[in-house]
Amino acid sequence: MTSFIGRQRELDEVSGLLAEREAEERLITLIGPGGTGKTRLALEVAGRLLDRFPDGVWLVELGSLADPLLITQAVAAPLGLSERPGGRPLLDILIDYLRQQRLLLILDGCEHIIDACAYLVDALLRACPDLRILASSREALSIAGERAYRVPPLRLPVEADASDAADSEAVQLFVARAQSVRSEFALTEENTKAVVQICRRLDGIPLAIELAAARIGVLSAAQIASRLDDRFRLLTGGSRTALPRQRTLQALIDWSYDLLSESECMLLRRLAVFSGGWTLAAAEAVASDEELDRYRILDLLEQLVQKSLVVAEKAPRGRRYTMLETIRQYAQERLAASGTAEHLRDRHLAHFVGETQRAMEEMQQLSGGVALERLTGEGDNLRAARAWALEHDLRAALQLAGGLTWRWSQLTTPLESLRFIEAVLPKAEAEAETYYGEDNKRRRLIGAALASAATVSLGIGLMPQALDYARRSIEVASELEDLNTLAWALGMAASASGLLGQLEEARRCGQKALSVIDQTGNRWMQATILITHGNIYRPESEAEREAAWSSWERGMAMFRQAGELHGLAWGHQMAAAASLAAGQHEAVQEHAERSLALYTEIGDLHLANVPRSALADLARRRGDFGQATAIYRQALQVWYDVGNVGAVARIVECLAFTLRVQETDEKQTGALNQAAILLGAAEALRGQHQAPMNFVERREYEHERAALQEAMAADTFAADWQRGRAMTLRQAISFALEG
Repeated sequence: MTSFIGRQRELDEVSGLLAEREAEERLITLIGPGGTGKTRLALEVAGRLLDRFPDGVWLVELGSLADPLLITQAVAAPLGLSERPGGRPLLDILIDYLRQQRLLLILDGCEHIIDACAYLVDALLRACPDLRILASSREALSIAGERAYRVPPLRLPVEADASDAADSEAVQLFVARAQSVRSEFALTEENTKAVVQICRRLDGIPLAIELAAARIGVLSAAQIASRLDDRFRLLTGGSRTALPRQRTLQALIDWSYDLLSESECMLLRRLAVFSGGWTLAAAEAVASDEELDRYRILDLLEQLVQKSLVVAEKAPRGRRYTMLETIRQYAQERLAASGTAEHLRDRHLAHFVGETQRAMEEMQQLSGGVALERLTGEGDNLRAARAWALEHDLRAALQLAGGLTWRWSQLTTPLESLRFIEAVLPKAEAEAETYYGEDNKRRRLIGAALASAATVSLGIGLMPQALDYARRSIEVASELEDLNTLAWALGMAASASGLLGQLEEARRCGQKALSVIDQTGNRWMQATILITHGNIYRPESEAEREAAWSSWERGMAMFRQAGELHGLAWGHQMAAAASLAAGQHEAVQEHAERSLALYTEIGDLHLANVPRSALADLARRRGDFGQATAIYRQALQVWYDVGNVGAVARIVECLAFTLRVQETDEKQTGALNQAAILLGAAEALRGQHQAPMNFVERREYEHERAALQEAMAADTFAADWQRGRAMTLRQAISFALEG
């Protein structure tokens, strides 16, 4: 009664499988969670194939069949077959009839009587060589000769702009069903973002999207989107003639949940504590206890996958499991109702604190990084652990704040890491001394968290703040004789003070960091400081230059021997910066490209932008302004995404420098005006976000600004510069990207 939207690929694939006369599989089972459109797809396929089956295509609807013993009667009835008193068994009558036929039988909704369906289908296929069966179920029948075809959700838009959204199957379905409620509804610039959000948050599940669209008569798209956190109360407007389980989203998932065993229900509830997916090892660690044995988790998890409540995906280290958001929200509500939610969140937190500590220890010893590999891709779980720890376990929060700081950019964004640390520190410092006992464990954790704050602050360009945190950490670590944290904080103080032009303090802190780290056994930090120390300040003599590169080589050798790719990427990044300052362009190219490749390989998109920016600087200095501009603009978006406003301002400045030297090009009319605007915007951003230049950047900036002022009329420069000063961060980025 309604239009069929999309599914062209699925239609072609399933129709092709059934139309092949010699195909080995004569049973195709459409599997997927409730509401994914399995029935509609089966009916569309049937319509396509009517002329391929001379004896017809027959539909048997099993959804309302409560007694599995009646399945043979349910299949026989549409074919006009029945059992007579005292006569042959109905199954024999059905087999005799179908053995003579070339037809397609559609069995719709098998999951609640799956065993009876499997038995009947197996018997029919063995006896009837020309019979084809298309079944739909939330799990496969698991019999010989079956081809399980997983029906995916509707395709979602890649971007939230109108052109991309209009091509999305999910959005097309929403619009079509909304128009049946309100004929004037259309996808517009104003509502596109909300419609895309609805389709994404409902996982592209057709029935859920249709239920949401039914609300368009009383709510706007934006209002519907804002209420999806309470989707099970919102999405209740199904057709009165539909099966009861298809009238509301709650009933749809209740149907699947009620078919599970008690152990499967328990595991599904417990898995809702994960965010963004989980591994088998994580599920075993968090979800098992005396009620749910660890060794049963794998079998139960596979059952949930087969029943379309959990999705198994390929991952670099084996399989990874996820839930659709709608299923996860349902399971979370069931978990809350069970009264065990807090206990499970405590176990989840303990697991990820433990994984973080193990990864930190492995990293420090350069021993392979297996734990860190296990954490890769766990950004959502780490965010959830942080949030829970901040409210319920301050010690665990401090452990997360002070651990893995060097590698958080692989796991979460640096800005959110800094915000977490800054939320933890005041709470920890305000707690009574007796909170963790009288052995100074709390203060040691605080010292490490301060060093973490210095590290992340430096990573996003907040150099004065980084130096302040480093000095506070040095004070705590010195008092407690915590040499590991002391070396770390000294290294951060050296880097921050060096970038701020305080070269004597940089030398002093760097040399002290090297002397302290030798006493700790922390090989990762030792190599890092060896690499960094030579670049903290500009060598003032040939002897200093040779010493700096000798130090760099020692650190790189340690990382190379351990196969530590992140450390090697960092080392090449530092070498590229030093080579750029020395005007050694070929060395810049070599080191920056190596660094970029390594960061990309390990998935650190934040730090990959440092060598990328160095390559843009190199292109600009070589006069390749087109390439420089393209790379700068690519880097600009990444810096914005990770929250490094200092780096954003620097890219904006560099784009201005590039424009200034292109004014002689006839195609660059107005380049000086754009450059002046960009300089004003960059200066405003640095002031608003407390992200000053380092001393090398300042030297170039002052030279370029003076050259631009000289090339322009004073009043014109002032007006353009003020225009840039008035821009917001987003406006400055848009102007820099588009001109």
